[in-house]
Amino acid sequence: MNKSKQINEIYITRALAILGVIMVHSTSFATVELDITSALYPLYVFLNRFFAFGTATFIFLSAFVLFYSYYNRRFDRELIKNFYLNRLKFVIIPYFIFSGLYFYIVASPFTQYSDNAEIIWDFLVKLGTGKAYDQLYFVFISIQFYLLFPLLLWVFKKNKALVKHGLWFGFVLQWAFVFLNSYYFRITIGTGSIAFSYMSYYFLGAFLGIYY
Repeated sequence: MNKSKQINEIYITRALAILGVIMVHSTSFATVELDITSALYPLYVFLNRFFAFGTATFIFLSAFVLFYSYYNRRFDRELIKNFYLNRLKFVIIPYFIFSGLYFYIVASPFTQYSDNAEIIWDFLVKLGTGKAYDQLYFVFISIQFYLLFPLLLWVFKKNKALVKHGLWFGFVLQWAFVFLNSYYFRITIGTGSIAFSYMSYYFLGAFLGIYY
């Protein structure tokens, strides 16, 4: 099994993305509540929009690291098994636990339920859509990518010539979803929680991860 060399610059990029996320969240309240005639309003709006690269950067990095780490390994049942076991232990189980904690501490006390069945159903809906708390949508997106990853890895390993086409295919797939959702699907849970909304970043990360 080939082991990829560690890329230290990834940590710097992650740090910048974290700063972007912090800036967006720290200015979001002001962009809504601050009077638009205030001299500071344009500054808050600028900071809120300019630093809105965090989510896209993290998605790109996730794809980059996955394909960089796995592309040169032997693709077999053991690889897929270990991949999903690691995601189960370090992503999916923590997602379930913290979704439950957030729902119990933050969401449920401010919602009136008629019975326990309604509480359970509301939690399951929020768990299945990444809505148990605001920031958990990103983990929900990542889980969707994890389901897609082995298939894409297999396709790209079978025919490396297809990798370069992933750049435009991801862009087309993302904007096809945006168009179809606007005029046909009209999904109401929020497209920001659906992986198709980020396909251009995902395929860009795959491309660079494979060719790095």
